[in-house]
Amino acid sequence: MTGTSETIVLLQRVSEFLKKLSPEDLQALETGEARLAVVHKTPPRKTAAAPLTLDVEQVNTDLKAINDRSMAARYLTDLKLPKPQLVQLAKGLDVPIVSKDSIATIMAKIVEQKVGYRLDTNAILGAR
Repeated sequence: MTGTSETIVLLQRVSEFLKKLSPEDLQALETGEARLAVVHKTPPRKTAAAPLTLDVEQVNTDLKAINDRSMAARYLTDLKLPKPQLVQLAKGLDVPIVSKDSIATIMAKIVEQKVGYRLDTNAILGAR
């Protein structure tokens, strides 16, 4: 059983919650059309990422052979990797990413580092 001070704190929290409700919600509570319920927070389940079954070196070699950004992007899309495995691939290719990067962003970073930089360098050197 909770102590008096804990009960007071709890009642203050409930009071703050009720102050934030719309007049319609308050009326629904008064008439019994709505009710308050205790909903326990459940931590999100963390599933272990499936191991990457691709040969990272082969992917690296394949990307080095591609001379077009859109073709490289298509190559990565055709791999149909879920985000956790795409993250593993990026790390295996030494492509820096951050956790908030989307699949599209990760693919774009891989394409730019493995194909785009090479194409840009070749264009600059070829212009000399």
